[in-house]
Amino acid sequence: MQRLQSAFAGQVRQSIEFDIGSMLDPSFRELKPDVQRRIKSEDALEAKLAPLPAEEQDAYRALFGYAKNASDLLADVEVMNMQELANTEALLRPDRYIEGEQNKIFNEQAGLYNQAIKQMAAVQERRIKDPASFYKIPEGQSPFTATTIKEVLNTELEYVGSSIEAVSDKELRRMHINGNVRLFSNETLKALKTEYDGLESGPQVRTFVQQFERQTQKYGPMAFAEVAGTNKNQPSIGLPARAMLYAEISSDGTLQNLFDSERNAKVNRENTSNIFEGSNLNERLTQAVPP
Repeated sequence: MQRLQSAFAGQVRQSIEFDIGSMLDPSFRELKPDVQRRIKSEDALEAKLAPLPAEEQDAYRALFGYAKNASDLLADVEVMNMQELANTEALLRPDRYIEGEQNKIFNEQAGLYNQAIKQMAAVQERRIKDPASFYKIPEGQSPFTATTIKEVLNTELEYVGSSIEAVSDKELRRMHINGNVRLFSNETLKALKTEYDGLESGPQVRTFVQQFERQTQKYGPMAFAEVAGTNKNQPSIGLPARAMLYAEISSDGTLQNLFDSERNAKVNRENTSNIFEGSNLNERLTQAVPP
């Protein structure tokens, strides 16, 4: 009988610890609201705690309360600005002492704290690597319109405590050149690259460039710079830096010659890269010019 009670108590502990850990899992925010409420239910916790010793119940209540509070604080982690993230980190930091007494569950709280910090760190890393992805583009709205680009930039600027209205056009261009802001997310650039790589003639590229110009409007120069990869540490779609010339040429023959020249240059670069892959230049020169 005692063995059965011990096994049951072990299952209870596992269930409570699973709920506590779940609240600080990044995927928790993706669960349906009713599932989240069930996991966070204090009534459900109390029902599970009944067979455990009083001291252990108190410890689990404290851990559960910490996890629930942390989960609530992190609910909007993806829309927090830098200052809000710093404030949240401070609020989550567990105390070693409570009213002069040593916090008996400090180590367990510290483990939960580390889980929370990992969530915030992941958001901060994405803010660096894919900052334009934080604006949720409404369904059916193009990511290339000036309206969308303005909202994307504003979302990025709000993260650092500014706004699109507070930044001059000159300052915005400087920030873009330095890689501090982006107009397009990695996903958007990937889709645009697929479209661009599928173009088969100079006139098609002209249509592509003209449409891109019409959509991006005042942000056109920055947009072309971004997709051409001329800015610091930014991905691109392989669009030539001089691609805007396509919009100025009327002759289909000239357009095709320009297109063929660009594509042949790309193939040559790729072939050269394959030839030299795995070897450095000195090794190749040594092989080509014996002593």
